[in-house]
Amino acid sequence: MTPGEIATPARPLTIVHAITRFERAGAEENTALTINHQAQMGHRVLLVCGKGADKEMLATLDGGVEIVEIPDLVHPISPLCDLKALGALRQLFRTLTVDLVHTHQSKAGILGRLAAKWAGVPHVVHTTHILAFLNVGPLKRLIYWVLEKLTGFTTDAFIHVSPAMEQACLSAGIGHGKIHRVIYSGMDLAKFKTAQLPEDAAEILGGFESKPLVVLMLAAFEPRKRHQEFISVFGAVLRQQPNAVLLLAGTGSETPAVRAYIKNLNLTDKIKLLGYRDDPEALITLSDICMLASEREGLPRSVIQYVAGGRPVVATALPGLEILIQHGSNGFLVPVDDLQAMVPHFLGLMEDETARVEMGKRSADRNLEAWESQHMVAQINALVEELVALKT
Repeated sequence: MTPGEIATPARPLTIVHAITRFERAGAEENTALTINHQAQMGHRVLLVCGKGADKEMLATLDGGVEIVEIPDLVHPISPLCDLKALGALRQLFRTLTVDLVHTHQSKAGILGRLAAKWAGVPHVVHTTHILAFLNVGPLKRLIYWVLEKLTGFTTDAFIHVSPAMEQACLSAGIGHGKIHRVIYSGMDLAKFKTAQLPEDAAEILGGFESKPLVVLMLAAFEPRKRHQEFISVFGAVLRQQPNAVLLLAGTGSETPAVRAYIKNLNLTDKIKLLGYRDDPEALITLSDICMLASEREGLPRSVIQYVAGGRPVVATALPGLEILIQHGSNGFLVPVDDLQAMVPHFLGLMEDETARVEMGKRSADRNLEAWESQHMVAQINALVEELVALKT
C-alpha cells in the first residue's frame, strides 16, 4: 500500500468514539484524525460528545461521520447528569449494535466504558490523553484512581500518548493483563518545517519600533494550563527584559479571566491574546522561544509542534516530555510546582541569540516520524484488527 492510501477493512464495523468535550484542543484533533480515517476506510463511525461541541471542529470531520450529542455528558462531576449520561450511552450502544467503543478524556472515558460493558459491546478501547489522578489533591486523586481502576476492568486495550502515560497507568495498578500500546498523537508535521510568517505578523506585533523577543504558548484556556500563574512569572521576565512580548494562542473557559488579569496588571501591550488560530506553524515561525506551563497533560501536541518548528522550548517537566526536550540541549524543563524556575532560562535565552539558534536547530533535527498522522492511524487500525481477531 502506498503512503496515504486508505486500507479496506476485512469487515466494516460500527465504531463509536465517545469524548466529553469536542473543542479546539489536542485530544480532539487527535480524535478527529482517527475518526476520519476510520470513516474513509468504510467503517460506520459515530462521534458521541457533550452539548456545545465546537462547530468548526465538527466541520473538520468526514461527511460520513454521524454526530450524537448527549446533553448530560458534562465535564464537572455531577451525579444526576452522570447517571443520565450513563443510561443514554448504554441505550445508544444497544440500539446501534456497536462493535467497538473508543473513549477519550476522563468523564467520557469512565461513563463510556461502563456503558459499553453494560450494553455488551464486544470491544472497548480507551486513550489516555491525560490521567485525571495525576497532579491533583489527595481526595480527587483517590476518587479518580478508584474510577479508573474500576473502568480498567471493562477495557480491552489502552492507547497511551507517551510511555510515561503507560507507566503511570501500570504503576497505579490500572489495566494489568490488558493490551497496552503507546501510539503517539499524530499530526501533519511537514508544514511546521516549511512555515512562513503569519500574514498578520505586523498587526500582531504592532506598537513595537523593532521586532521584540517573542515568547509563544499554544494552549487551550483552561485551569490546568495555568495561564494566569505564568503571566505572573512573565512579569518578572519583563522587568529585566522589557523588549519581550508574550503571545497566547487558544480559546476556552478561562479566556475572560485571563484577559481581565492582564488588564489589571497593565500588561495589555506586552501580552497578546490571539484567540484560536489555524496557523500554529506560522506563529511558531514568528516566535523566538516557545513554552508551556501546564500542571498536568499527556504528551502535549503543542510541544511536538514547537520542536518540529525548530524552536527552543521552556516547559514544565510533564511525564513524557523528556522524549522531546533534552534539558540544556533544545530547551529546558522545570519542576511542575515551580514556574519561577523558568525565569532564568527565559532571560538566558533572550540575552544569547546564538544559544537560541543552536537550541532551535537541535529541535529541528529531532526525528519526529513517530508523530506523523499516517503513522498514528495505521497503528490504531492495526490494534482494532487485532482486537476483532481475538474475539472472532
